[in-house]
Amino acid sequence: MRWHPLMIRFALLIRLLSPVAYQAMRDSGFIALPGERTLFDYSHVMEVKDGCHQEIIEDISKRISLKRNKCGTIV
Repeated sequence: MRWHPLMIRFALLIRLLSPVAYQAMRDSGFIALPGERTLFDYSHVMEVKDGCHQEIIEDISKRISLKRNKCGTIV
């Protein structure tokens, strides 16, 4: 199943606040929530370190320059 990014964020928030409540909501079947392994994969995409991630700063810079090249100005 593909999960919408907002649903992943919602699930991660609930899991962070209360793992037991998250599991209870998931087991109830009232709302479909991703499994623990899926959340683990999403929450461990990048290594956690202090400060700003240089890769993220470079990605944002690249996206801005691409928009500037397409339109001549930043959108």
